[in-house]
Amino acid sequence: MFQVYVTSIEPVQRSLEAAGWPLYAGPREVWRKVGDCQSGQREIFVLDPDGYLVMVAHDLGYRLALNEPEPVTIRPAEPRDLLNLRRAIVELQDYKRGLHTTRLPREQIAEAYLAWLQQEAAENGVVLVAEGAGLFIGFIAGWIVVVRICPLPNRPSDPPARS
Repeated sequence: MFQVYVTSIEPVQRSLEAAGWPLYAGPREVWRKVGDCQSGQREIFVLDPDGYLVMVAHDLGYRLALNEPEPVTIRPAEPRDLLNLRRAIVELQDYKRGLHTTRLPREQIAEAYLAWLQQEAAENGVVLVAEGAGLFIGFIAGWIVVVRICPLPNRPSDPPARS
């Protein structure tokens, strides 16, 4: 991995977006313990054309180290989460395929599965994203399915039909 430190990652991120170059991860804010303090940086990750991982970061300075765990935030998914959602679906599909070979390969199913999940959630549900320390942790999706039960005619428990 190559690391590039800049004054601000925002212009770099805007340039990458304008060029249609996808982020591998981020942007995220990371704080690392350094003695009694924490040193922070904001960072993004991209793959260069040869497949090397490049981290572009800017310094956030220092703060007092807290012995508290980072809080986890759960929020509705947004368009900026699509890449992370897709990666999570690919990872989930890899796991499922390891359990049973009838599962389709990851890339073959990821786009269709994500589109289906978004459609179902948009109609009567939600996709929630979990983040901790500025990082994507995972997601959960749920929706309500209304099932209409129609009685079958001429069952012994049904009252006789009126003529």
